[in-house]
Amino acid sequence: MVHDPVQLEQERPDRLRVLWLSTIGFTVMFAVWLMFGVLGVPIRKEFGLTDVQLSWLSAVAILNGSLWRLFAGILTDRYGGRLVFTLMLFFTAIPAYLVSRAGSYQELLLYAFLVGFAGNAFSVGIAWNSAWFPKEQQGFALGVFGAGNVGASVTKFIGPALIASIPPAGYLGGLIPGGWRFIPFLYAVLLVLMGFVLWFGTPRQDKRPGQGRPFLEMLAPLKYVRVWRFSLYYVVVFGAYVALSAWLPKYYVDVFGLPLQEAALLTALFIFPASLLRPLGGYLSDRLGARRVMYWTFGIILVASGVLMMPEGHIVLYTKGGTKEVMQFTMNVWLFTFLVFLIGVGMGIGKAAVYKHIPTYFPRDVGVVGGLPDHPGLLKRKVRPGTANLAQGPAMTPEEAERALLAGREAARRAIAEGATLLAAGDMGIGNTTAAAALTAALLGLPPEAVVGRGTGVGEEGLRRKRQAVARALARLHPGMGPLEVAAEVGGLELVAIAGIYLEGYEAGLPLVLDGFPVTAGALLAWKMAPGLRDHLFAGHLSREPGHRHQLEALGLRALLDLDLALGEGTGAVLAMPLLRAAARILHMATFQEAGVSRG
Repeated sequence: MVHDPVQLEQERPDRLRVLWLSTIGFTVMFAVWLMFGVLGVPIRKEFGLTDVQLSWLSAVAILNGSLWRLFAGILTDRYGGRLVFTLMLFFTAIPAYLVSRAGSYQELLLYAFLVGFAGNAFSVGIAWNSAWFPKEQQGFALGVFGAGNVGASVTKFIGPALIASIPPAGYLGGLIPGGWRFIPFLYAVLLVLMGFVLWFGTPRQDKRPGQGRPFLEMLAPLKYVRVWRFSLYYVVVFGAYVALSAWLPKYYVDVFGLPLQEAALLTALFIFPASLLRPLGGYLSDRLGARRVMYWTFGIILVASGVLMMPEGHIVLYTKGGTKEVMQFTMNVWLFTFLVFLIGVGMGIGKAAVYKHIPTYFPRDVGVVGGLPDHPGLLKRKVRPGTANLAQGPAMTPEEAERALLAGREAARRAIAEGATLLAAGDMGIGNTTAAAALTAALLGLPPEAVVGRGTGVGEEGLRRKRQAVARALARLHPGMGPLEVAAEVGGLELVAIAGIYLEGYEAGLPLVLDGFPVTAGALLAWKMAPGLRDHLFAGHLSREPGHRHQLEALGLRALLDLDLALGEGTGAVLAMPLLRAAARILHMATFQEAGVSRG
């Protein structure tokens, strides 16, 4: 996620295009997913279906629209929403068209199941918009996208009128079908058109926060109980919404004896608040907190449902004077519609609140693979569980590089706020020298042989493999890449975070002390991003890694100590600090004249 205000402003038009086009696409997909809520009435009449058979048409569509949501979201994180959403639009157009040509109940059942795949577009859009919007705007953005649920009312509005106006024989000799079959045919055309609009209308350079992450790692949140609790919340505010959207038209027709067109319009009074209030739910969740909004949502739904479940009838009192009927209650169509409207209000606000829980409880914080215990002196800023294998692909995504840089800046800001007047960085880990060599070679234009050393003491075969790994990483670079792009391709998360520390210290005007090879690689990255930073640097020591000498020469620095160290963890920088303090004191030492020393 981008945090730099300048870059956020530059990306604003792209973010908005993603938001609005994905919302429109989702609206169309949702209309397709729930079209059997209205089409079911004429379908039941044509095929002579029972209520159970009709319910299966909606059920299999809803089932297939839910089965693949987890995997659709993972694919979006790995390959980008632009690609995944576009493919889904084109794929769904095929069964939508086939529904218009179905000649038997069995065919309808199969095509309804396939067309239900449209429902998985929701998790694609959620993951896509989450990748593009900063945390403080995610609630509202996801609310706007989720308002695409209003697509459930599209068929309610246009369906009855089109079914009545299009002749059963259709047009062009049946090439364009008529009656209820025209609706899925129309949706198939709209899905194809929307696929082209989405592909050519959204940014080609997409956000892929899950690129390079192992599949099992992306499933790791499922081990937390609260994830399943959020799923249960969603059953209430979305699962029940889907069921009511699909079944209310038939309920109005069967129970209240309304014509299909009126039943569809009254159903829309439930769908509108349950869809269009999602932005309000996102805004309230951003301001008041998702948990508080969720509790209010459950309260509204509980009260309205409590009245809806009351049976029609009266209480009979037996008295000496005979029986007496009291508390007569009848659920008329207007009271029913009002209560369902209130439930829609709760669901609309609640759906956004559920999704606001996710970035609140699962922030993607530079760190190690596993969790670390809490400690007052430890600032945990995990970006991902370890840098990816730079020999096989990018070390991290551009977004992860930005977050690592921000983590380093934040650590430096905290130290400065606590009174630090000098900054130094250290590193600890396995494989750091390989990433440092790759980054150094890339930034200085050196061959692997010049910068790759033995690190922890590897033999000739290990040294050969390290050089090969660096060479493979360097082969992926191309002219025109910026420093941070280079680091994302061949560097390490800790090296980028170190660059953030030195950039923040430079901007604060502090002296900056370097440690060994990996730390100086991070400083090289910071120097490439801010050339003036070099004047603030002091080389604490000279490492025995061959690449370190090349780094210091490029920066124009001379090491204060040469102790043949290869320890890391900031040891060389710390050993050099007393020398720097002594030099500062000598610099401010009084002259003979100031001290009153006689010249005689």
